[in-house]
Amino acid sequence: MKSTLLFIYNADSSLFAAASDFARRILKPDEYQCNLCMVTYGKFGTMKNEWKQFIDSLDQPVQFLHRDEFKEKYPNETTALPAIFLLKKETVELLISHTEIDGVKSVPEMITLIKNKLS
Repeated sequence: MKSTLLFIYNADSSLFAAASDFARRILKPDEYQCNLCMVTYGKFGTMKNEWKQFIDSLDQPVQFLHRDEFKEKYPNETTALPAIFLLKKETVELLISHTEIDGVKSVPEMITLIKNKLS
């Protein structure tokens, strides 16, 4: 069984959090704390086509979690977010750190980073 690629956003899943994040991304994008969201989603909260095509093309399971969902499932994991992990059985292994994600400026850069880490 292949490991699952686990994308963790540095944002919570509540409706209030989504509305607040939406406003912050539009009004103060430099202060927004989830570059994984900024790079892979458009201003109106829809996944960018190029990113969706990449995710759909992956030859392994993929899961997306918000910060609160991740902390509920993995309460002992204290890695700074956003981050990308490999989920092997019930164990998470850091694949890409928040520092690496924060350095990415575009979907193609994110795709290249992920491909390089997976190879």
